[in-house]
Amino acid sequence: MRRFVPGLAGKTEGFLKRLEGLARDRIPALQKAPVWIIAAERKGFPPAEAKSLAHVLQNMWLKATELGIGFMLLSLTGMLAKDAAFMAELGLVKGEWELDGCLMGMPAGKRESSSEHLPASAVSWLD
Repeated sequence: MRRFVPGLAGKTEGFLKRLEGLARDRIPALQKAPVWIIAAERKGFPPAEAKSLAHVLQNMWLKATELGIGFMLLSLTGMLAKDAAFMAELGLVKGEWELDGCLMGMPAGKRESSSEHLPASAVSWLD
């Protein structure tokens, strides 16, 4: 993520040092999270996109907790909605969409597969 926005690495250095402290306390660093989930909601009137995204992330958090998967909100994702190049990478137009996101880790132990599946049209994989 820091490679997408010029100058972001310098601005986030203090934040990453705080995360290293968390990692020493057995909370894995963000750089090692295998999945970054970005949720997008089209802006509208009345503005409800922030509430909608909060519900989406809450549901993912609850499911991750149920499955024993690591979960961490990544508020920086919302700030990236103001970056035209980042939004273009997602196939979205800057100013029309609100973003929020989270990082998810791997389960601590072997888990049963879920019968729930997302529609293919709801997921975009970036190379």
